[in-house]
Amino acid sequence: MRIPLTLSFYEFGYLEQAIVRRDSVVEVKAPDLAEGQVVEVIVLTESSTQANAGFSQFIGSAQGCYESPADVDRFIQQERESWDS
Repeated sequence: MRIPLTLSFYEFGYLEQAIVRRDSVVEVKAPDLAEGQVVEVIVLTESSTQANAGFSQFIGSAQGCYESPADVDRFIQQERESWDS
């Protein structure tokens, strides 16, 4: 599957999926490129554990803004009161 890309600093680009061969070679066919033309290649790999994890993996992983649930309740109450004024 080839997906065209438009980036302001490149004349032409596309995204293509490839499979790593047994000899650790990644091959991409590019018939629209000239022999000897210089290109940049970026290799991104899928993580089998994180590909299906979704955003739920981040819940509880960062430091909170409030020290206690009571602080959260207090903040929410103050916000609600500000709507009335």
